Amino acid sequence: MRLLVKLAWRNVWRNKRRSFITMLAVVFAVMLTVVMRGMQLGTYELNIRNVVRIFSGYLQIQRPGYQDNPTLRKSFPYGEELRSVLEGHPRIASFAPRVYADGLASYRDNSFGIMIMGLDPAVEPAVSDLFKKIRQGRAPRPGASIEIVVGQKLLKNLGASVGDSIVVLVQGFDGFLRDTFCKIVGVLRTGSDQFDRGSVIMDIHSVQQLLGLEGRVSVVAISLRSLDDIEPVRRDLQKALAAQRLVVLSWDEVLPSFKQSVELDNIGGILIPSPLRRGSIREVP
Repeated sequence: MRLLVKLAWRNVWRNKRRSFITMLAVVFAVMLTVVMRGMQLGTYELNIRNVVRIFSGYLQIQRPGYQDNPTLRKSFPYGEELRSVLEGHPRIASFAPRVYADGLASYRDNSFGIMIMGLDPAVEPAVSDLFKKIRQGRAPRPGASIEIVVGQKLLKNLGASVGDSIVVLVQGFDGFLRDTFCKIVGVLRTGSDQFDRGSVIMDIHSVQQLLGLEGRVSVVAISLRSLDDIEPVRRDLQKALAAQRLVVLSWDEVLPSFKQSVELDNIGGILIPSPLRRGSIREVP
């Protein structure tokens, strides 16, 4: 064994120029791989932040089972007790109630299924960037007439324009069908084809009134100061809200498909050096 090591050492320095070039190539390849891997991991964190700022929030408070079967029956009261728990936690930056419902949007001879998002314009901008994705017009306001912001592709499919009124049909909390005229005041473009094709935003109070859901919400989205705060805050809130029969889900439980795409790309980054790959998951616009 000692003889083999001695012969190998002599062979390394027999041609010093070749040996230095080889060592430099190895060092450069290792450094490049480490740097690219670090950039890849940093991109994941950036993408996660962007996604939770558009869709889910870092955490969500829901009724048990709502994630698997989102219905109005699994809504819950949004009262002072819940707000005081959230306001008193030092790691919570902001929070916003939301109401989700399925419906049908119609304009002239065109009708399409939609997901209605009832948001509070007063607090939602501190939790998400959805209102920043309005490319034309403005956010909906509470008032006598119901205003609505429509996804860009949905607006195109309906054949409508900003300023037109569409009919929205929903099934209320009591099980009865309800319809109303909604004036289009804005156009939403998030970059997600599915979202822009079938989503609308309305003022939360208008949606609650339309659904007969006064004082109740589907979820409460929570914004935190850091991704590292997710688990500690989730545990704290789960204890505090146990008596109210509510659960606290992290972003990866709310968006399991996105989590899987991150994990799959991460495994690819481990198996295949980053410089040889064609790219990681794309950042959400």
